[in-house]
Parts: sequence; C-alpha cells; structure tokens
Amino acid sequence: VVVHDGQHGDTTVGSADEEAAEAVAALMNDADIDTEIVDDPVANIWNKAFIAVGVKPIAALTHLTDGEILEFEDSRAVMDGIVEEAAAVANAKGVENLVDDPVAYVHDFCEANSEHVSSALEDVLNERRTELEHLNGYLVAAGEELGVETPYNELIMRLVRSRERAYEDGSR
Repeated sequence: VVVHDGQHGDTTVGSADEEAAEAVAALMNDADIDTEIVDDPVANIWNKAFIAVGVKPIAALTHLTDGEILEFEDSRAVMDGIVEEAAAVANAKGVENLVDDPVAYVHDFCEANSEHVSSALEDVLNERRTELEHLNGYLVAAGEELGVETPYNELIMRLVRSRERAYEDGSR
C-alpha cells in the first residue's frame, strides 16, 4: 500500500511482506520520491483519510482554504463532527494504531497547510464530480452497516450531491 500526502510530500509504503515494502520504498527513493515504510498501512490510510473527509467537503461547499476552515468557528465545528464520526467508524471496524486525537491531527494539518486549496474545491469550481462519494459517502455506508451514526457525513453528502447535480444537469 502506498499513501502520498500531496501537501507535505510524505509518501509511505507498508505491507505484510516487509521485504516487498522495503523494495518499493527503495525504488521510490531512488526516483527521488521521499518514501518511508510504515508498520501499519491500514491505520496510516485511515489517519490520512481523517484529513480528507474533514477538509475536502467543507472546502468544496464553502470555498475556504484549509486554514480558513480552521479559523471560522462554524466550519471548524462541522469539520470536527465529520472527523469524530470517521474515527468512530474506524474504531467500529477495529482499526488499530490510529492517531491519538484525530481532530487535533486534522487541526495541525490545516495550520501547516493554511493556504492550501482543496482538490474538491477545484473540482466544484470546474464543475467536476468530486471524490467525496468515495470518502464521506463511504463513511455513511460503513456507519449504517456498523451501527455508527454519521449525521454530519450524511448532511455533508446531501449538500455535495446537490451541488454536483446542479452543475451536472445545468441547473446551477
């Protein structure tokens, strides 16, 4: 599993096959792509997903940068609710080795990348479908399956789908 965080340039690989992970990391490092090996790639993916599910839909709907999302109380409160639900789903799935405080982890990311414009916002501005169905939409479906309530994610997906439908059917 390879995970790249486009903001910091952090690329990680991990596998049950340690030799394979080392080979992939060496290949990527040889290509000047700074790559680290992680012990638990599943937890690493979930930790990165906390950022994506928290930031992307808020940016897409409000047109705020990562730092502005954190700056404004209302957007920050919604982002925090989304991330808390994501952590609850991850815990219900039995994912181990998650960051201790997913909300603080996302806040730290937003502070470090305060001027960053989310790709989901770029998608909306260019009237393209976002990837949010695969992120926040997944959390809603997984929450239903696991008995975890996800009202923030449900609401945000209704709004994102409405935005996407408006420009897809030309009714913007």
